[in-house]
Formats: sequence, C-alpha cells, structure tokens
Amino acid sequence: MEVAWENFVNETFAKQRPSQTTARRKALVLALSHRSKAVAYADIHQLTPLLATMFARRTGRTVSRDLNALVGLDLVARGIDG
Repeated sequence: MEVAWENFVNETFAKQRPSQTTARRKALVLALSHRSKAVAYADIHQLTPLLATMFARRTGRTVSRDLNALVGLDLVARGIDG
C-alpha cells in the first residue's frame, strides 16, 4: 500500500508545474503519510529535516496554504481540531 500511495502522490504532483512550493507540498504529504497519528499544526514544519529546511524562512501562513492545497487535492484530511 505504501508504494501505491507514494506513486499516487508522485503522479499527482507530476501534473503540476515544478516549483519550490510543489516540492515542499509533496515532501509534506509524504512526511505526513508516514505518521500513524494526527500531527499537531505547530509540529508540521519539523516533521523531517528536509521540511525544517524548506519551511525555515517561511511564515505560518505558508504552512496553512500548503495544508489547504493538500486538502483541496484530497491528499490529507483535517483532524477534529482543524
């Protein structure tokens, strides 16, 4: 299942214009998919060293925009608390 999911994510992002934003969102959804529990909003930018680097010079609004985009693509779902 994990390989199929990663292939699906790769195919989804292959349809989008390559950019730093696309790469960051792809890395985010793949990092989230390796978690068995919900991740707190405040912890998202530090899930992996790669994400920490990608979000280092970004604001909290960037995390929100990225999550909203991933929800819009049906790649992640919001938890009960948002």
